[in-house]
Amino acid sequence: MFTQAELADLLGVNCRLKVMRYERLQALPKIDTALAYQLIFDVPVHELFPVLREDVGKEVLKRAQLLYPRFKADPDNPHAQCKMQVLNDIMRRL
Repeated sequence: MFTQAELADLLGVNCRLKVMRYERLQALPKIDTALAYQLIFDVPVHELFPVLREDVGKEVLKRAQLLYPRFKADPDNPHAQCKMQVLNDIMRRL
């Protein structure tokens, strides 16, 4: 469809080599570039960069699991209960 140079122009990056690095997963795009990819191809960012989504998901899951005991230690606090539910939802999705 587009050459790497043309895609670089659409993305607003300064050269086709960046596009090549994104395609080969050798570099991560900035958030505005990732959103530009989404707009250009009409595909959600997490589908365009599934490896990145998986890596970020693992890190969020790990942090949620570390945070959970903090709220579990305060069972009478309704805010803690709500936060535990949100963390449960996050952990279930990931």
